[in-house]
Amino acid sequence: MPGTEVEPRPENLPVHVPGMPQRKRESEALPARLLRSARRNSAVSVPASLPAPVWTAAEIMHASGLGLELGFAGATASVAVWLFAPHKWTGKDGEPRKPEVWYARCTAACFSGWLTAAALLGPVSGAGPELAGSLAVLCAAWGVPWYRHHRVRGRKERERLQGEWERWWAYWGPQLGYPNCRVISVSDNGVVVRLRLQLWAGHQTVAGLRSAVPAIESALQDFAAHGGVSAWDVKGNKSQADLSFKRANPLAEPVGWDEKTAPRSVLDPWYPGVTETGRRRAMTQMGSMFTLGETGSGKSTLLLGRLLSLCGCPDALSVLIDLKGGRSARPVLETGAADYVVTTLAEAEMALMLAEAEIQARNEGAYDGNEQLTPTPLTPAMFFHADETHKLSGIAKGSKRAADSMSAVATTGRSAAVYEDAVTQYGSLEASVRYEETRMNLSLRFVFRMARAEMASFAINEYGQLDVSELEEPGECFASEKGKADPEKMRGANISHEAFRALAPARIRARGPKPALKLWCGNQPCPAGGTWQQWWDSRWGRLPKAFREISVQYQEWAEGRDEAEEAGGAEVTAPAAPAAAGAELARPRLAPLPPADDDDDEDGATAAARIAAETEGDDIAPLPGASARVGEIRAANQARFFALLASAPPEGIRTADLIAQSDVSSTWAYDALGCLAERGAVTRVRQGAHAPVPARDLAAEWAAVRAGNEALSVTARRYLQSVG
Repeated sequence: MPGTEVEPRPENLPVHVPGMPQRKRESEALPARLLRSARRNSAVSVPASLPAPVWTAAEIMHASGLGLELGFAGATASVAVWLFAPHKWTGKDGEPRKPEVWYARCTAACFSGWLTAAALLGPVSGAGPELAGSLAVLCAAWGVPWYRHHRVRGRKERERLQGEWERWWAYWGPQLGYPNCRVISVSDNGVVVRLRLQLWAGHQTVAGLRSAVPAIESALQDFAAHGGVSAWDVKGNKSQADLSFKRANPLAEPVGWDEKTAPRSVLDPWYPGVTETGRRRAMTQMGSMFTLGETGSGKSTLLLGRLLSLCGCPDALSVLIDLKGGRSARPVLETGAADYVVTTLAEAEMALMLAEAEIQARNEGAYDGNEQLTPTPLTPAMFFHADETHKLSGIAKGSKRAADSMSAVATTGRSAAVYEDAVTQYGSLEASVRYEETRMNLSLRFVFRMARAEMASFAINEYGQLDVSELEEPGECFASEKGKADPEKMRGANISHEAFRALAPARIRARGPKPALKLWCGNQPCPAGGTWQQWWDSRWGRLPKAFREISVQYQEWAEGRDEAEEAGGAEVTAPAAPAAAGAELARPRLAPLPPADDDDDEDGATAAARIAAETEGDDIAPLPGASARVGEIRAANQARFFALLASAPPEGIRTADLIAQSDVSSTWAYDALGCLAERGAVTRVRQGAHAPVPARDLAAEWAAVRAGNEALSVTARRYLQSVG
């Protein structure tokens, strides 16, 4: 019977997907819509609307009788633009961009000339037709370059490209398990094609799209390179995804060193390599580094690039720890690019203990009013570069003492501008830095080629998306700066030993000589004997003999020692480092106590006699005249403090530099500055910096402060005696 046939039910019923609750958008007024449209099409709207305001301005100036004044103002503006345009429109190389410069000059000259003529003659006078025609020609001539510069380029090409990829995805998307997913934008820079997909909200995810990557590679056939397909989520919208296809490896060509981007201060960014987009990756130098990668992947080359960047900075100090036999350290020693080179485990332990002591001393005395110490040539940022931590802090062959010091540097060094670089082939704690608190505080991460993708999990969280086993070229790695951006693929600068020998001396010459380092912990005792300052000053005397002939810094140290001996001075000796790795450092030890005796009822007099007998012969008396000598040194340091403060420039001198150069205690320095400020002898120009008040004798002011303190002490003493 008609109408009794049953229609088959469609397999996929259309389902209405409600949108997210949103605030109702208020209707926009017509002028606002027109203004937005004009701003969006400024390449046409600006030249088209220019004649009306120019003509109106000329009419107003003519009615006001200000033609001559306008002429002088226009001439002045034209001369100013002519002179300053080359400095305003410059390229990245610092050279002026000539098309923009001449466009600005002609604009100022022509429009000021037309306005002056129109203001003198009158736009609606007999010369009106000529002025109108000339203005139309002038605006047209001015508008053509404006349109060419501001027009939206490549719109038709982008529409064609997007249409082709929309048709491709409309065919392959459902077959790959992604129906109801569409392409919303496409970009193609010649090497990488990036599709932005609108996923089926609530049904499709980026994780599922990543699982379909092998099938997408098969669908692309030979369009993309091996491993060149990747899927990324879009920040702020989890229902969208970016799908990128790399036609070829954009990092196939070696990357050279670029002196134009090389830092001149440790506060400048560091450019370790070039990304897939062709730009140089900028990273901060003020951070500790964690580098992973198999042998020959480019880790040591990256470390040479870091040393090359730092050797040109007068406010940086580098200590290279190379426990691989010193092979990587040879070009550094030959050029003097590092302030010290360590090749033995015992000396490395001492260097890291020095870093630990310096951090403590800087945090106590080198406060400049900021959370993080700002490096200066007198108080530079210190970098300890460990090439292969397996032999330094690893459990199998390393030292626990070194691992403990590295932990202290990583966790507390940032505030004192002390950093460390850990380079290792395998990033597990047992093979590298031993403690998680050390590894988690190494903020600059570089992962080179490794055997399996999951090996990168020690340094980057995105190891599932970024397969380090597929890195092809030497120096290719994934770089990230903790807390700032996702890991980015790049290729480090190819700095061979020969190239390092050629580049480092030029950077050192451009930097100029650095002042001798005066440690904040310099007067503290060193476990190897003497003080830390003595240990540091005599460091080159402990360089192994195999490297002394090639080290320019050892040769300078040896010449200075020979000259001191010829002049009759005392011989400079180096405090001995521990003889072997793991040997106990030399420390004063107490004699073991005798076993306790419960029945011993020794009284005080007997105990005193026994102690005197046990300590008989110990030389514990102070040296003759030691007290007077200490007073003389203290007075000389204080006099130097006042002299430095009195010669400070108007912008002031940092308190930290005053303390470092005069060798006074931080407590005394801050107390003296506070007292002098109360008396009006000094002013604080900014946080952590002071300047003297003109015509005030700082030494006399301080003497008055001391006299007042002594008078107050006498008064207090008399009062206590009277009431007692």
